[in-house]
Amino acid sequence: DAKRRLDVAEGAFAEARVLYEKLYRSEPNDLFFWKLILLYERAADFRAMEEIALGKLRAVPGDLGALNYLSRAYRGLGDAEKARAVLVQSAARNWADPDRVRNAANEFQAQNDFDAAADIFQTARAKMGNPDVYAFDLGRLHSARMHYLEALTEYLKVIETHPAAYGLLELM
Repeated sequence: DAKRRLDVAEGAFAEARVLYEKLYRSEPNDLFFWKLILLYERAADFRAMEEIALGKLRAVPGDLGALNYLSRAYRGLGDAEKARAVLVQSAARNWADPDRVRNAANEFQAQNDFDAAADIFQTARAKMGNPDVYAFDLGRLHSARMHYLEALTEYLKVIETHPAAYGLLELM
C-alpha cells in the first residue's frame, strides 16, 4: 500500500513538472518560474535549476531569488566555490545595500555555510568602513555557531550604538 501511494505521488510529481515546464515555455512568468524551481530542487535536478535560474537572470539581471537558487544549484552539483562566488558577487554589486548583503548571508546560512555568511558581513563592514554595521546580524550568527564570546562582542556594539536595544538583548 505504501509503495502504491509512493508511485502515485511520484507520478503526480512528474505530471506537475511536465505541465509547469510546458506552461513556462509558453508564458515565462514568476508563478511558473517558482513552481518549477521548487520542483527541480525537490527532485534534486540541479542542472535544471541552474538552467532556469540562468534564464531568469538573463531576463532580470541581479534577481536575488534567482541568484540564491543558482547558488543552490551549484552547491548541489558539488561546486561549492562556484556557489559561493554567485552570492559574493551579488553582495559585491553594492556592499552598502543591506538587503543585498543580508540576502547573501542568509542564503549562506540556509546552505549551512556559516563561515561564508560571517565573511559577507565582515567584508561589508570593511568596504563601508563601519566596524559596527551588521553587529546584531553577526551576534545572532555567532550565537547560532556557539561562538559566544564573539556574539557578546557584537551585542555590545549594538548596545553602544543603540542603547535602547539593551532591553531587547536582555531578553535573549
